[in-house]
Amino acid sequence: MSHLRDVLERLKNADLTANVSKYVFAAMRIKILGHIVDNGRIIPDDEKVKVIENWKPPKNKTHLRTFLGMVISFPNTSATTLKLQHH
Repeated sequence: MSHLRDVLERLKNADLTANVSKYVFAAMRIKILGHIVDNGRIIPDDEKVKVIENWKPPKNKTHLRTFLGMVISFPNTSATTLKLQHH
């Protein structure tokens, strides 16, 4: 908790505020930016993997760039890589 106090004190000293209702404290598992942080591990969110698996094949460069941008945002985990290689 001392780290939290330090952060909040620094925000206060810089005349910044934090909306505490938007934060989760002492959670063992959270979803963030298409990933799940679970007990110190970062794993892909299954919902996001399903979106990629069901993505329609790109028909132009813009669609391809969109798809690649989403795919490369995942951590390099073998489970994700294997799921994407087989579809």
